[in-house]
Amino acid sequence: MTGTPAKPDQTVVITNGHILTLGKSGELSLPQNSQIIDASGKFLIPGLWDMHAHTVYERADDTEKTLLPLFIVNGVTGIRNPGSINSLDQINRWRKAAAEGKLIAPRIVIGQQVDGVGGDTASFVYRVKGETEARAAVDRIKREGFDFVKVYSRLSRSEYFAIVDEAKRLGIPFEGHVPLAVNDGEASDAGQKSIEHLEGMQVSVSSDEVRIRKEWLGYEAKLKALNGKPAPPELEEQQFRLVAESMNTYDAEKADRLYTLFARNGTYHCPTLVIHQAWGSLLNPAFFNDPRLRYLPKRQRRVNFYTDPARSWSAERKTLVQRLYAYRLRMVGEMNRAKVKLLAGTDTSSGYPVAGFALHDELALLVQAGLSPVEALQTATINAAEFLGLKESLGTIEAGKLADLVLLDANPLADINNTRKIFAVIANGRYLPKEELQKIIRKI
Repeated sequence: MTGTPAKPDQTVVITNGHILTLGKSGELSLPQNSQIIDASGKFLIPGLWDMHAHTVYERADDTEKTLLPLFIVNGVTGIRNPGSINSLDQINRWRKAAAEGKLIAPRIVIGQQVDGVGGDTASFVYRVKGETEARAAVDRIKREGFDFVKVYSRLSRSEYFAIVDEAKRLGIPFEGHVPLAVNDGEASDAGQKSIEHLEGMQVSVSSDEVRIRKEWLGYEAKLKALNGKPAPPELEEQQFRLVAESMNTYDAEKADRLYTLFARNGTYHCPTLVIHQAWGSLLNPAFFNDPRLRYLPKRQRRVNFYTDPARSWSAERKTLVQRLYAYRLRMVGEMNRAKVKLLAGTDTSSGYPVAGFALHDELALLVQAGLSPVEALQTATINAAEFLGLKESLGTIEAGKLADLVLLDANPLADINNTRKIFAVIANGRYLPKEELQKIIRKI
């Protein structure tokens, strides 16, 4: 994952959940009574991370028996969870059980979301009004023991920068969306560690940014005033018009300056292309007849979330969301060429995308956007480890690091889709061969 050539004919020795040593096969002395795994002709990569995956199943036992093992059978040995309906105590119980080998589950990094009044109504969101409440929310998140603060879209400028100030004072990272009232470059300069879903980018790279941003804020104010009532047709029309105008006024020089700023500031982007692809596929209902949905509890198969609103859309609107998806693909390729650090994430929650499987879809879409296979793999391995401050223990295959590994039947550098061809997963030093992985998936 460092960009150096792959090393052939290697032996890796694992003990007590760590890589003890590795080197040329036949040149290492192996500990007595070792379990020998013949991996001739196989390809070893670090365990993968889904850097944007929610645990929001309605029942904790569904999460334990379905969601968490789905990550592991797909070689996803870690997730960054930017919001969960499960309590932090429950998350910590899962972490402990996985560390003790009592639960098949990935490592979990957990954040808590803060949004303004009228924003997301999910149970895991701390809603704030004003700077005092914004600071108090950060204090609470730090005190409760979350790993990071997730900022969200409807925070006011003053609330956002109060969160920034308080997070820096307390030494807790802040990551997430860029609020409508803030330019993405301002968020980067403020020290926001990651930007999710390319939030705000369309407006921030528009040559008509000031007007469009003002109109977006006006649209949001009208939406908020409805207090949950359906938006009238003219308000819906304004939303689609602003999306189109943002794309129509794309400024390449402005975008380049912003990408340079991200690279200089070390601001990561987690584009979650699988979600954008879903919205861009609203004309194709077959896209949502994904056979992998059978691995979800029936109460979680909420794919109509995507298709229902679109049934009344005009052909023009549907074409617009397809165009928006292509725009975002292009933007990811531009960022990569500008050396902006990228993270692989799926926005997995309930229903579509399907946990674990979607991470491989995301890697393939990153390659489609212009990344090489090794660059795509880096977004889910070494980039994730660097972002999380875990580079000393994860992200590459080196002596002393944690034994989170995936053994593949085919070379992912030749074809990124080969990450799906899993021969075995080693999660926290626990060896799960293909037969065991198949047993787990059949049970699910």
